Formats: sequence, C-alpha cells, structure tokens
Amino acid sequence: MLAHHMLRHAQEIEAAVHNKLLPATFRTSLCSTALTDGVACPLGERCFNAYSLDELRVNAAINLKLLPMDYKLTLCEAYCNSGAHLLVECD
Repeated sequence: MLAHHMLRHAQEIEAAVHNKLLPATFRTSLCSTALTDGVACPLGERCFNAYSLDELRVNAAINLKLLPMDYKLTLCEAYCNSGAHLLVECD
C-alpha cells in the first residue's frame, strides 16, 4: 500500500512540474541544510530539495545535467570491496 501511495505522489509531482506549478529542478538535489546540519530543514515541506534518495527525482536531475547519465547504474567500488553500506565519498 505504501508503494502505491509513493508512486501516486511521484506522479502528482511530475504532473505539477509538467504544468509549471513546480520548478523543473524540484527535488533534483539533496537538501544541504539537512545533510550538513543533520537537523530538520526549517522550510519543511516547502523545501524544493529532497531529504532522501527516495525523494530525489533522478531522471529529471539527469535530464537537467545535474547528475551524470550513468548515475546509480554501476555498483560502488567501496561497497563491492567491503560489502558494507558505508557513507563514503565515491569517485
């Protein structure tokens, strides 16, 4: 049921972007406030950035050239070498 809700929400966002109710860059990058401070963004739901990879509009970010064309298409070498889910800076 949650997956269906998330898909419906994603479709609503895409429709709003298509109809120019939201900017094309909506949720195409991660919120720097939440990432650097580790606290909730003061903008909350009004923030146009994503708070997680699940919220990130990857295809839109690729089309806008904010992410490389091969984003998340290959396994991370750090993950392959260690088998652990690490928060590391990958090349």
